[in-house]
Amino acid sequence: MSTDENVKVCCRFRPVNELETTQKNHRVVVSIGNDCQSVTVGASTKKSKSFQFDHVFPPNTSQDAVFKYTALPLVDQVMAGYNCTLFAYGQTGSGKTYTMEGLIENGRGDGTHEGLIPRMVRTIFDRIYNGNNIDVEYTLRVSFVEIYNEKLRDLLQPNGAELKIRDKQSGPTGVYIENVHSPFVGSPEEVFDHLGNGHVNRSVASTRMN
Repeated sequence: MSTDENVKVCCRFRPVNELETTQKNHRVVVSIGNDCQSVTVGASTKKSKSFQFDHVFPPNTSQDAVFKYTALPLVDQVMAGYNCTLFAYGQTGSGKTYTMEGLIENGRGDGTHEGLIPRMVRTIFDRIYNGNNIDVEYTLRVSFVEIYNEKLRDLLQPNGAELKIRDKQSGPTGVYIENVHSPFVGSPEEVFDHLGNGHVNRSVASTRMN
């Protein structure tokens, strides 16, 4: 990511699922430009609308390709000392969880279906373990928070103190969550264990889109 580029917006389309293929009147109303930067949505030319993005990922895009374009540059920035944020936005069933987490395999597969979070975690630890800068000491902590019904919930310590968003005007902290549980971690496996524990405490509402 160049120094003059602070925000990138990408769009990923998932493949048609089995339920959709069995439904009558099934139609795909999205077309992706050859430059993979434009999307046209609409069932007819007269009613279609076009949108521009930094990059558009077609349904056949691999997890690795999404990672290398969207997340790997952020890892580079984090290792250089910058704060970075990556988030997925979309309706239920659009593929956010698969993109962000995928299937965390922990050595039980080739990692093809691992999402952005496990790939970023593994890359960060690889950089630390294999780095040449012996004068740098790294401290890694992880937190897992959800916003549900406009309230913050600590998924690693659900019965803990009330969470509040704070903005520290001075110093390196900036915006932070007060009272959030942030345990230290020393390996990717520890991060994934916390991720699994946090999922148990998530608020899940079933809809027809699931």
